[in-house]
Amino acid sequence: MQKRLTEIMARKAELVKELEGEVTEERLAEIETEQRELAAEEEMIRKKMDVSGRLGQPEDHGSGAPTGEEERAAKFTESRALTIASGKVAMPKSTENDVQDSLVSGNGMLDLVDVQDCTGMGGNLIPYEIPGMTAGTDEEGASTEGDFQTDYAEIAPVTVDVYTEVSRETKKLSPVKYMEAVERAALKALKKKINALIVSSDKAENPKFFGINKAKAVKEVKEIAAIDATTLREIILSYGGDDDVEGAAVLLLTKKDLQAFGAVRGTNEKKAVYEITPNAANPNTGVIKDGGLSCRYSLNSNLKALADAAAGDDVMYYGKPMAYEVDIFSDYQITVSEEAALKKRMIAVLGEVMVGGNVKVHNGFIKVQKKNA
Repeated sequence: MQKRLTEIMARKAELVKELEGEVTEERLAEIETEQRELAAEEEMIRKKMDVSGRLGQPEDHGSGAPTGEEERAAKFTESRALTIASGKVAMPKSTENDVQDSLVSGNGMLDLVDVQDCTGMGGNLIPYEIPGMTAGTDEEGASTEGDFQTDYAEIAPVTVDVYTEVSRETKKLSPVKYMEAVERAALKALKKKINALIVSSDKAENPKFFGINKAKAVKEVKEIAAIDATTLREIILSYGGDDDVEGAAVLLLTKKDLQAFGAVRGTNEKKAVYEITPNAANPNTGVIKDGGLSCRYSLNSNLKALADAAAGDDVMYYGKPMAYEVDIFSDYQITVSEEAALKKRMIAVLGEVMVGGNVKVHNGFIKVQKKNA
């Protein structure tokens, strides 16, 4: 049975290849007839194999029968347009739904932020504390009053779709490897788009996916005119309350600005002020040190370099990644088509997922902007 099933799938692939060329109406009718016969025979074989398995006499898979993965790959190579993959674009790290503290602990940003599975939900409202409540001393019979203030971060589903193309040469690989290459390319592009949205909202006005640039929870701004020997400490010490120096935060910046930090020299022997150590596993992240002060960094091409920015533009963000929440409202889907980009001899790939995002902690990040001259 297994041998015949393999022969049927191979024959079906031959018929699909024949249809890619010119066929007469008479030949098309013959192919349709053969297709129906093959489908009926395949269905019968699968039913017999299923019954055999339930009777406790499983077929010997060492005789060349296709595995489930191989069958899916073979169907993929036969199809002109087919949804080949679906799943979670990122996995949640926690399931908290309480009012958030004024700052919470927490490298692409999607791997660092708080990801929540919200499949089936129409949206999400996350309350967070606005710090400012104080205590005091007073005379007997009197009391000190303080207001506990909160606001909320709104997260609404947005359809993120990513179109990319892969070389037709990948089809020369075995079917399983071919499918893996397409899935990998599409999912990488999908994550790249979400990483961009975390920094920069989907719209300049009235966004639905709130990047750090438009999040109403982010009100703190630090202005800098140039990257010099004091820039890093000024940014780090500007984060948090008047009585707090917060740790475990990340500096988001461009590669050009990271190079600018590396170029800063001190007055004594012109040694580098900043020690930059890229992460060996992911060089897009690492640590910047200024003496005893240090912070993690993450490169992000969606920001503007200080030298290229206009006055008032955001050039860096500093904060705790877990202060940002990404909600996943649907599994991702990846569909491929060999016809959409036929002229360019490429395979078109479309990835789709419904996600939303927002900063859920008051001043969970601070904006570093270019200062007016």
